[in-house]
Amino acid sequence: MPERRPILLIDGKNVFMQMWHAFHSTTTEGKSAGGIVGFLTALSKYTERMQPSQIYVAWENGQSAFRKKILPEYKFNRKSHPADIVKDRTDQLISLINVLKHTPICQVYIAGCEGDDIIAYLCNKFSDANKIIISADKDYYQLLDENTKIFAPVRKYYVDEDTVKSKYGILSQNFVLFKSLCGDGSDNIAGIRGLGEKRLKKLFPDVSNTVIGLDDVYKICQDNLDKNSFYKKIFENFESVQKYWKIIQLKNTILTNEQTQYVDTIIEQHHKKLDHQELIRAMMNEGLSFNHERLFVTMNDLCTL
Repeated sequence: MPERRPILLIDGKNVFMQMWHAFHSTTTEGKSAGGIVGFLTALSKYTERMQPSQIYVAWENGQSAFRKKILPEYKFNRKSHPADIVKDRTDQLISLINVLKHTPICQVYIAGCEGDDIIAYLCNKFSDANKIIISADKDYYQLLDENTKIFAPVRKYYVDEDTVKSKYGILSQNFVLFKSLCGDGSDNIAGIRGLGEKRLKKLFPDVSNTVIGLDDVYKICQDNLDKNSFYKKIFENFESVQKYWKIIQLKNTILTNEQTQYVDTIIEQHHKKLDHQELIRAMMNEGLSFNHERLFVTMNDLCTL
């Protein structure tokens, strides 16, 4: 029986930002276009290599109001950039979204929602389908299962449940626990001070073979308060751990019913169609002069799959 063609779930901003940093290209008017060209080039390669049945690009549309309400300092440590750099990046992003509108790709963006929440919802919606998440964000590790793997766009390697267990010594489903307790500097999540990967595995030795939930953490710490000071630390700061958990976890969608209905409607109304003329016109309007042929071929192939 032939292997089912996968659905590609692309974390749009994550991939775009990596291409924006890595690619150096300009439009016919001399404006920066590295992010656009890099993204479209990578998109062609993904389609050739992975032969997907469908491609969804989830865009981040502002920080999550849900997470900021729980933890006001969430992502507060992100560096600000000069206005000209922000404008260049934003202009390229808008141009890329406009170009992709003329391809068979389905784009999804929701105001005040992060891309990983959309992808998590799509993983659940297409739970029985083969799926490849394209992103360098480790938060997606918790979504790995027999039908879902991750492709890291810059380092160009696949991540599955076995990869996570081999590298970190924990089940991928326990990555929420790992980040909630050990923290995540990139998202300004403090975790438990002094607690790292090695100590975590000593405190909770079953993380390598058993899914451990919040209730399990509370019970284990409560039963072992006198055995290790870190059990006491976690127990005394359990309210903060709960906040971190809510912010990090993706399995239980934080999208509202209205938002999930909106995503469902976008998917239902989407038709895999490649408008060659409009795509060429859009690329010419953006001053994109790179070789379009490969993009046209792969997008045309996507329409027929």
